[in-house]
Amino acid sequence: MLYLCNTHCIAICTTVFVCCVQFWVSVVGVVVLTCVAALIQPPSHLPDLHAVVISTYSFFHFLGFFVVFHWLQWTAVDDRQISKVASVDSRKLKTH
Repeated sequence: MLYLCNTHCIAICTTVFVCCVQFWVSVVGVVVLTCVAALIQPPSHLPDLHAVVISTYSFFHFLGFFVVFHWLQWTAVDDRQISKVASVDSRKLKTH
């Protein structure tokens, strides 16, 4: 039982850490792209450079969140299963 609870807690901490890192990378990336677009003029032969860079960033940003949240969904631990295992373990301990 203790092993399952520790694994579940570690999974939650890892999930929170991954989400926090992804959030701050996203925020910093958007701030950098906004500053670059506002302060630097694109070359005359590439007038749509900023739009292409922002679109590419947005695509990879979406792809990253898509993969991570699908991974989290398919690897989530059902709390009801943990409580069932815990109740079975506690009954076994009481009988001995």
